[in-house]
Amino acid sequence: MSNKKRTKKNSSAMRARRLSVIFTHGLGVAQINHDKCSIVDLVKGCLHKKPTRSLIAQFSDNPHKWSILLACFCDDGNNKYLKTEQINLASAYYQKDLLEFLRDAHNSLAEQCNQKHLRGLGWLASTDDVDFDLEQAELLFEQIGAWNV
Repeated sequence: MSNKKRTKKNSSAMRARRLSVIFTHGLGVAQINHDKCSIVDLVKGCLHKKPTRSLIAQFSDNPHKWSILLACFCDDGNNKYLKTEQINLASAYYQKDLLEFLRDAHNSLAEQCNQKHLRGLGWLASTDDVDFDLEQAELLFEQIGAWNV
């Protein structure tokens, strides 16, 4: 009998992770002011029509290498504008493990904003390694109601 280490060729956990990458490609999760999350289509730049429980589970039940755009929504009376910071994570994390990290990073970003202009906080996260288009992100946040606070 050989002492060779054998790897399991058909791993259901690895299959689930690969499928979650496929199902979430081109999609993202957006949240504003700690309200409920919305699924957004990053390719078309619009809200996802009907997110199913299985699609939501693909984001939360499997670890991903997240690309996150933190945003502060500001309004100076004449113009609405965003102050943003993008974070690309090198390791895979579950969505629930990011909450404390996002809170700390968001608080430091909010401290850099003019407090008289600050209207709210939000974030946009993708499971793909992307550089967010700020104009498209601003339109997505507008559709969700970022400045209607």
